[in-house]
Amino acid sequence: MEIVASFFLGEPQSTTQLRVVAPVRITGGPDPYITAAVALDRALDDGRLARWLEGRPLPAASGAGGIGDIVGGVKLEGGIWRVLAAQKVLVPDYRVSEIEVRVDARDGKIVSVVER
Repeated sequence: MEIVASFFLGEPQSTTQLRVVAPVRITGGPDPYITAAVALDRALDDGRLARWLEGRPLPAASGAGGIGDIVGGVKLEGGIWRVLAAQKVLVPDYRVSEIEVRVDARDGKIVSVVER
């Protein structure tokens, strides 16, 4: 593989160019893991995360201290992507409703889904 880049010397409008060509050697195989975005897609395609999100009560009015806001993330642990989502609700006191979808990082298959 050859990568070519052009650089301008001096002023940006200068017509003097310096051309640089550098060979690049790429070694090693592809990353064995699916990306975080693909893991999130697989978790949503499974349907349980989507139904959990759709079933959450709407957030409280502004200034209510974040009650009802949904937070989450995707984290790689070993060979498993953990897709997490949680919502703080006030029924009748503060509690947290959450879901965790575990996705195999190599093949994208759902390993487990746990609601708490």
